[in-house]
Amino acid sequence: MRIEEEIKQFNNDLVRSSTSQIVPIERADANRISNEGSLLRLFKCQYFNIHMLMRYLETKSQPGVIAHLVNKLHDMTRESLDLYLPQLCYLIVTKTAAAPPATGDAALDSGEQEQREKQALECAQILSKFILSISMENPNIGLRALYYFQSWSEDDHAGYAARASDCYN
Repeated sequence: MRIEEEIKQFNNDLVRSSTSQIVPIERADANRISNEGSLLRLFKCQYFNIHMLMRYLETKSQPGVIAHLVNKLHDMTRESLDLYLPQLCYLIVTKTAAAPPATGDAALDSGEQEQREKQALECAQILSKFILSISMENPNIGLRALYYFQSWSEDDHAGYAARASDCYN
């Protein structure tokens, strides 16, 4: 019932905001809207920008979400990618650590922990492929990424130095 109420409210808002003829949302459209998911609707929103994209790249650990966000990175301007290149490279070296369990969760069994580590590695690989693809288009970006990985690999106190060294070599 909640979806139908939202559709009615949406239609009423449309009628109030416009004098042109409004075609109300049909039931098939309601099913499509409810199945799409709020996160995907946010990603498709016109107000979703590079700043929000980077925040979701940092916080999400599902490979499908990361892949969708990386596909959106291909649509971003070169200036935006230049601005966020250090963060993108940093995500590659830090995404390999499995996401911590949610607050209040019991200790994870080994199978679930292994799956989280596998997902984290897959996310890092998706980001690595993106960096490689833009590096082939623009060697300057590739050299800067290489510089970041080299400098992080020489930081002995960082927990991600070994992963940075793998990316550098």
